[in-house]
Amino acid sequence: QRLEDEQIVARQQAADAAKEIAAMSKVVKQQALKIETLEKAYGPASDLIAVKALDTVVTGVSTDVNLVMLSMGRDDGVKKGYEFTIYRGSEYIGKVVVDEVDKDHCTAYSVKKVEKTPIKVGDRGTTRF
Repeated sequence: QRLEDEQIVARQQAADAAKEIAAMSKVVKQQALKIETLEKAYGPASDLIAVKALDTVVTGVSTDVNLVMLSMGRDDGVKKGYEFTIYRGSEYIGKVVVDEVDKDHCTAYSVKKVEKTPIKVGDRGTTRF
């Protein structure tokens, strides 16, 4: 009788584990789809993880569409999705994310509307922070 009871418990545990595995498999598939979607939009995740230190200058501002142009581009190693911290002197201004990259410049949009002052031509940007 005791052996039969242990077999019943073991079967139940195996069934519970199979349900957990199925649920986790579903989560893994959902996360893989998210990664695939993001990589289609921004390129491989490995390109964004190991962002090299870049320093740039704001060369243009379009307040109508909340875009800025930066003085660096593909030839400098900038990639879509890179985030630059914008500052003026030692004052933090805001953050921008690169949206389009050309050979020698890129455009980026503002991430947050918490800027103390609007971004201006001549402001500096860096990926170091």
